[in-house]
Amino acid sequence: MILKRRIADHGPSARRKEMSAVHGIDTIRLYECTVSVEYEGKYTGGAADPKDVPLYFVEIRSGAYAGYGECLPCNLWFIPGQSAEMNYDEKEALLGICQSLLGKDPLGLGNLIADSIRRHDTNNIVDAVDFALHDLVGKIHGIPLRGMLGGSQKPFVWALPVIYRDEPAVMAAKAAEWHRQYGFRYFKLKPVGDADADEETIRRIRERTAADVRIFEDPNLGLQMTADDLVAYLNRLGKSGLALCEDPIDADLQTYADVRRRSRVPIMIDFRSRTVEQVADILKAGAADAINIHANQAGGFQQGLRRAHFAWTAGVQSMVGSTLYLGTGTAAYNILSSLLPGTLPCEQLEIEVYGGKSAVRNRFPIRDGRIFIEDRPGIGVDLDMSVIEQRCHKMHELR
Repeated sequence: MILKRRIADHGPSARRKEMSAVHGIDTIRLYECTVSVEYEGKYTGGAADPKDVPLYFVEIRSGAYAGYGECLPCNLWFIPGQSAEMNYDEKEALLGICQSLLGKDPLGLGNLIADSIRRHDTNNIVDAVDFALHDLVGKIHGIPLRGMLGGSQKPFVWALPVIYRDEPAVMAAKAAEWHRQYGFRYFKLKPVGDADADEETIRRIRERTAADVRIFEDPNLGLQMTADDLVAYLNRLGKSGLALCEDPIDADLQTYADVRRRSRVPIMIDFRSRTVEQVADILKAGAADAINIHANQAGGFQQGLRRAHFAWTAGVQSMVGSTLYLGTGTAAYNILSSLLPGTLPCEQLEIEVYGGKSAVRNRFPIRDGRIFIEDRPGIGVDLDMSVIEQRCHKMHELR
């Protein structure tokens, strides 16, 4: 309908003239950026993310139109619970994908990315290109991303900020601050791993926010416990209000299935749900109540949706996890979250929460703990490219 309105507004001849100016992909720029952030607290295992975060920002152009995407290079940024080293050069692989797009019709979207490129460890660079292609095509044709992807559309998604490991009083103070400022109703904790301390944190948060606040935990595989100890830990915290636990221990799916059967707290799997095949293994084992379509790890919009809908057929919900983006990726994953089946929230992807500066001028508004999706052409964000340029230390241009 949006496309029809635009044609009607401008007239058939004007629209044909506009479309005739659009041709194949003619220019691609890859910006190697570094973003400085300030974290508060640490992960459950004691690790802390670097204060200078590397980021790849992709610009794909066709005539007067440009689409944007971004990703974190896993080779340069260590994620707890995940190997920091890939067995290939991510930058060269990303440049190779971009080179292959030159001269192609952007309407090919994700089909322009060769199947040989798609592996679980290339999800991040596929995301960056897929985001940019969808953004470009949406802008060319005046179609919002959700109209391109289809599916049920929620007007908003619940926001889920992450609170890093610290003293219970400090973690509760952060939750109270965000609850007061944004009305957040969900919080995800990086727990200490000690039942007494984590129970106190949950109690303090509920006292300082609201009784209906829902609290998740994500130890990033960092709890050093046996399956029996984990069940006891979860059942105790479940009585205090813990609503979900993600990737608690480094164990096989059979162990997860055993814990799930005995735990009063639902289990989410993230690290082992990065492909459709991995999701199939989770469902077969009965190992989880939910999976995470982790930001930076979807493998493109269609792959992320495929995993989520596949899980839903078995009654398993999906959630979008968090990472650090300059704004385009934030909006892209907010939109993806609004298309997922189920009712789980979307983790906070906005870099300004961690002290960085967003490159987006018109971020989706957050009111009463909800992120409201605004349907505009493409991903729908207006970029301040000076922010990208200020953080860029090397730019590659392909023509």
